[in-house]
Amino acid sequence: MRHNSLILFMSFALALLLAPIAEAQLSGDYAAWAEGPEGFLLTKKEKKEWDKITTDAQAERFIELFWARRNPEPHSSFNSFKAEFESKVGFADENFGHGNQRGALTDRGRVLILMGRPDGRDLRGSGQGPTAVGSADPSAISGRTDIWVYETAKLPKELKAKGDQLLFLFYEERLDSNIFIFDRTNRESMKSISVMARTPDVFLLHPNLNEVPKPISIAGASPASPAP
Repeated sequence: MRHNSLILFMSFALALLLAPIAEAQLSGDYAAWAEGPEGFLLTKKEKKEWDKITTDAQAERFIELFWARRNPEPHSSFNSFKAEFESKVGFADENFGHGNQRGALTDRGRVLILMGRPDGRDLRGSGQGPTAVGSADPSAISGRTDIWVYETAKLPKELKAKGDQLLFLFYEERLDSNIFIFDRTNRESMKSISVMARTPDVFLLHPNLNEVPKPISIAGASPASPAP
């Protein structure tokens, strides 16, 4: 009898220990949400907050607030920032993917999502890489070279971009593979990386927003205060 009671007690104790672990596992899309293109937009503070999330309910609230903080008009039911983001993700998936690699998660996809459409683009054939700004020997490049140019005057001032232009150079791994790798080895690339790293903070328009605002349904009306 004592032996059976001990087994029951141990089973109950084990169940209590395992319960929090089971609850801490995010399901479905939530588990991989930060690993998708949305993760490019996370600030350092938000990354730490996301890592502490253990339930789907917490994840859902975080994501709703994540988009609300980036909405130019947080009381509007339409989020123009999210719509533009989804448009860029769709374009990247359609044009930059290769094999099983999603286009939005490639180097070019990341730059497009964070920097937007380049002001100038030059796609060159094999052996025609830029010797003036690139670090690679053009004759050693087996694939194509994709050069994106951004005019700093058109970028948000908060990015603190210096000079007249930012350059992003992508070298194709092999001809017609569509696998383009961002060249991170030269001075121009380092400057571009530094500017791009500031974009998540610039996108965060309402960092102190702690509740998702209710949309205004009547023209001229004041937004309802968030529920307790």
